[in-house]
Amino acid sequence: MTNGNEPAYPHHAEVKTGQPIVYDSGLTKRELFAAMAMQGMLANPADLKRDQDGVVEFSIGCADALLKRLEETEGD
Repeated sequence: MTNGNEPAYPHHAEVKTGQPIVYDSGLTKRELFAAMAMQGMLANPADLKRDQDGVVEFSIGCADALLKRLEETEGD
């Protein structure tokens, strides 16, 4: 999985050479997807009773699964 470490919100700029520069500050795609999974999971009051480590592992697993599937379907 290579694209998980790419910036979630890249900022493209062009310099005088005509070559684009990508500023990659901020969250990676993997971090963003994990945060979104965690947010969705914790929006359910019943899930607030879950073990924090379990929530973290589930969220990271969701992010990794999504990134893997996106790589598999890239170019379709």
